[in-house]
Amino acid sequence: MPDISVKTRTLLMHRAGYITLFEDFFLQGNFRLPATNFMAHILQYYGFHISQMSPPGMVRVRYLEFLFRSHDVEPTVEKV
Repeated sequence: MPDISVKTRTLLMHRAGYITLFEDFFLQGNFRLPATNFMAHILQYYGFHISQMSPPGMVRVRYLEFLFRSHDVEPTVEKV
């Protein structure tokens, strides 16, 4: 549930254990919760936070994962 109770807060001032997500992640980036492990591994591998991803970037990651899975390959960020 969104926490918009205090209008003086910024996006960086969230409570411990919470993250900021933008509506465009879901509408334009096709992001869904729970996120896949591959998305989490991409963020961790490159040292990104979810708030640093743009919706078009999310589409690219999801598309890459789709390509892996459509060829029966488990998506990974590790070099083979």
